[in-house]
Amino acid sequence: MIDNLQTQLADATNALFASKNDWEELIRKDQSKAIQSTVKLHTSILEVHVLASHLMMDTERLIVKSNPRKRWWRKEVVASGPQIVSNRELKQMRRIHNQISDKVYEKLKKRSWEKRIPLTRDSILRAVQQNAAIIGAGAAAAGAAGGI
Repeated sequence: MIDNLQTQLADATNALFASKNDWEELIRKDQSKAIQSTVKLHTSILEVHVLASHLMMDTERLIVKSNPRKRWWRKEVVASGPQIVSNRELKQMRRIHNQISDKVYEKLKKRSWEKRIPLTRDSILRAVQQNAAIIGAGAAAAGAAGGI
């Protein structure tokens, strides 16, 4: 299974390089034709970008889940796999992915696909902060209403 995934990613990478080279060749040969095909090409590239961002964030979530944070007061937590990223990078991944549930994450991915906006750590963090602001405002309104 993993070999198949790696082969698919290698094929996709090669196809993207070939597309880039073909695109550059088309621009050199016939710039007006290249300009006419830009809108359709842009849409296709954006879809690939969004899907790639989802794959990247899914991968980060799995890395975070397979490398739980070690706490000094708990018995040793055994990671389910080797740590494949630096401690600094893992800390940044945890800072984002530990703040949201899988259900909320899937909603963010769905919204990302519908709007054709790549999913990034920053976009996830903004969604978490917006949600916290909404909850905080709702709690403040409820507190104010209770005090009347």
